[in-house]
Amino acid sequence: MDWMIMMRIIYCFVLLLAVVLVGCDSSNMDTAEQEPSQSEPQDKSKLLGQALELAGQHKFDEALTVLDMLIAEYPDYAEAYFRKGNILHGQGNLLYDRSVAMDSKGDVAAATKNSVESTGKFTEAVNVFNKAIELNPDYGAAYLDRGINQILIDQRKAGYQSLDKAEEIFKAKLAEDPTDVGFKIQLVNITGFRGEFRNALEDAKAILSEHPDSEDARNLVLELE
Repeated sequence: MDWMIMMRIIYCFVLLLAVVLVGCDSSNMDTAEQEPSQSEPQDKSKLLGQALELAGQHKFDEALTVLDMLIAEYPDYAEAYFRKGNILHGQGNLLYDRSVAMDSKGDVAAATKNSVESTGKFTEAVNVFNKAIELNPDYGAAYLDRGINQILIDQRKAGYQSLDKAEEIFKAKLAEDPTDVGFKIQLVNITGFRGEFRNALEDAKAILSEHPDSEDARNLVLELE
């Protein structure tokens, strides 16, 4: 299977697990983040929900507009930056698809243009994930997603260092709760992003054997096979 395709398959599971893991990774937010005013959580939740709904409809530009509003209102809200990075990555993927399509049609100029723009989106995503990590240095999901995008723009050394940090954080979380399937699957994702697809498949099968009722583990095995 093509390396880029496999990377994107695994990334789908990263996004599916992000909601759960963001909650776990947000434990080290600063005091202002941990002790908001009574109205602040509802405001944050409403804006974030709007952004995620728009992103789910592939209305990426509108979702980014809402997230920028959220960041302007709450500049220390790490999850807002994390979600913005996810959406920028999604835009980069769409541009990459267009580049491949144009190249297959022999339109080199259009293919090159979309390829450059795709790299720009991945680069922008890295910068946004950097901000999320600055705000929350224990943000495992942000390290993971930063590493993915760094690899996609050929910053491989930095990308693998980000994956190493994400792995360190996820293993620490898993040590606190050895039954957490989400963190186990994220560790499989990291193995896959390192290009160790056979090992990732074996680890995914082991998780499914241990947690036979896990739909996420079952789907991951099917995609990796």
